[in-house]
Amino acid sequence: MATKYYLPSRKDEFDTWEEIYYTNVEPEAPTLGFDAAEIIVLKTTVSDHRTGYSVMKAKKAEYEASVEANKALEKAARKAIRAATNRMKAHPDYTTEKGDLLGIEGTDVTIDPHTMKPTLTIKLEVNQALIGFKKEGLDGISIYRKRGSETTFTKIGVDRYPPYLDSEPKLVDGQPEAREYKAFFLDGDDEVGMESDIVKIIVP
Repeated sequence: MATKYYLPSRKDEFDTWEEIYYTNVEPEAPTLGFDAAEIIVLKTTVSDHRTGYSVMKAKKAEYEASVEANKALEKAARKAIRAATNRMKAHPDYTTEKGDLLGIEGTDVTIDPHTMKPTLTIKLEVNQALIGFKKEGLDGISIYRKRGSETTFTKIGVDRYPPYLDSEPKLVDGQPEAREYKAFFLDGDDEVGMESDIVKIIVP
């Protein structure tokens, strides 16, 4: 019968394992030939890693929160600007010249949702996939993902305020994971248009 390797591969499980190891290594290691100086070096190395892991988790959570907070701020800003624009354009003294100065005149564009196709970008942010896109006058996108050993795409959410951060943990912690994404535009809550090209990334 094969013996399971003693060091956990998942980062969270390894952190818990290190906590136990750190506590027990000092009384046990001298009985196995380690002197005091060697034990100090070993405990310091373990402690440094556990501190770094805690910092990484905190920064990851902070980044995820900042992305969501910025989306809420953007939503509020757009709502306020639209309301102000409607009020300005209803005023008897409003002119297109004033609108041009404020950048609220816009341009005439014909949109056919049924022929539109999202263009996705992708990069790593704090070891997570960050998917960028432009709404192109529509309401957002629905996002599909395939990862690791998966053979089909699964819908993982909708996003109305880019970018989209995929913060879901990997299938196997401690191993790089290949991820692929595609999307459709949303017109209201309905998927419309053509499927985007697939974008790919390796999550370390």
